[in-house]
Amino acid sequence: MDPATHRGGTPVAEAYRAFGVREARGVSRTYESWAIGVSEDPVVADLLTSLPRAKRQPNLVFAAARWHGARGAYDDFRTTLLEQWPQVRATILARATQTNEANRCAVLLPFLAELPQPLALLEVGAAAGLCLLPEGTPTAMTTA
Repeated sequence: MDPATHRGGTPVAEAYRAFGVREARGVSRTYESWAIGVSEDPVVADLLTSLPRAKRQPNLVFAAARWHGARGAYDDFRTTLLEQWPQVRATILARATQTNEANRCAVLLPFLAELPQPLALLEVGAAAGLCLLPEGTPTAMTTA
């Protein structure tokens, strides 16, 4: 597999563009701008390919860059990344993203919809109740 790829064999630039368009758009202008910027910047995309595949996720990279001072526009993110890469890289390698996200329940929604209603849910775990209101999280399903 080409080392310039993200999870699942997607090139880093393509994965970051998809993140900017699908995940960050309308949610975080900063992350959208940074993701699109990475997708159009071969120097930064190449830098990110030096990370282990599992550590190339945009949320983790962006959070580490913020930790080291990146703010605002893509140019500031890029400067922080290039000037402080050893420190940013160390932060990325030492950290992980948390999976407490309500959208992880999306695979259960069709099953839950078939059960007699109203339905009471009980969550056991550390998600702080994020999965107790699956109908409150907009979810779009498509066929593969």
